[in-house]
Amino acid sequence: MKRLSTRVAAGARTVAAFAVVVLAARFTYVAVAASLEERDRPAPAPPPAVDASARPIIRADASTIVDPGQMLRVTMMVSIGPDQSDVFVDDALVGQTPFIGDIQCRAKQDVAVRIVPRKGSPLAASRPCKPGVMRVDSSP
Repeated sequence: MKRLSTRVAAGARTVAAFAVVVLAARFTYVAVAASLEERDRPAPAPPPAVDASARPIIRADASTIVDPGQMLRVTMMVSIGPDQSDVFVDDALVGQTPFIGDIQCRAKQDVAVRIVPRKGSPLAASRPCKPGVMRVDSSP
């Protein structure tokens, strides 16, 4: 009877050691895959150069009257795409979904918005730059 219990204990230790090796290999694989994915991400675009002769940027609400081409600072809300998707505005990385933040754009010109999830197809939208809150959701 003692030999049987000794064999069972040795077998249990072997199974436990194998399980530890399998789990360690899994964690190593996941860590390396995540590291490679992070390394392959594009670097954020540098901010555009500031033109000293440009008119000042104004913070505009919905009632502000602006000239076409006037630089505006508006609040953008992005609520489409999976969480933690990268949000690009005019090819510059501004954050991740869900995104709420201020952006700069020229009045009455279209702003290109691209949502790039970690997996899956990117989403694209275009919104006119106008005073108020710029919403990027399922509706145009």
